[in-house]
Amino acid sequence: VSQDDGKTWRFEQTTFDGELKHHYVDPNPVLLDDGRIRLYYLANFGPPQPGKVNEVHSATSRDGLAFQADKGFRVRRDGITDPDVIKTKSGWKMMVSQGQTAISASGPDGLNFEWDDYPVSVSGAVSRTMAINGGYRLYKCWHGGIRSQVSPDFVSWTEEGVRISMEAAGGGVCDPGLVQLGDGSYLM
Repeated sequence: VSQDDGKTWRFEQTTFDGELKHHYVDPNPVLLDDGRIRLYYLANFGPPQPGKVNEVHSATSRDGLAFQADKGFRVRRDGITDPDVIKTKSGWKMMVSQGQTAISASGPDGLNFEWDDYPVSVSGAVSRTMAINGGYRLYKCWHGGIRSQVSPDFVSWTEEGVRISMEAAGGGVCDPGLVQLGDGSYLM
């Protein structure tokens, strides 16, 4: 937990009640309109197995520490990881990684999603997406660095290039996370 825009942190234990599977990874918190936090995560992570299908689940919290699992799963598909969920003007979008490709699903309420018929990115995955003026910016891992792309509609995308290079980071860097601070700047 940070009280100073991410400059210092203290450790707090989170708790989960309800229908929650073991080995959950790849958390993606989303602030809901009513102030609660919905945490999306991969619920059944483990070694690849023939016929194993991965599922993205969610849990909701009022304080960000005590979570109640939402019933069922949000999406499921072979080989998916790293959910990236954002509320849009017309509903909800979820991007997930499938290897080095990012695929997406759409839904009306953040709990029920249907797969879209097009890839979001074929040049990188493990994304974090944010709303920007005129559309959306997606940050993603690609060849040891962080790249970005923009879209007005989640269908047509324009590559923007490298945001953090592997060399600038002093080695491989991946799994971007972003937050806008109170002064309008961003922390990645």
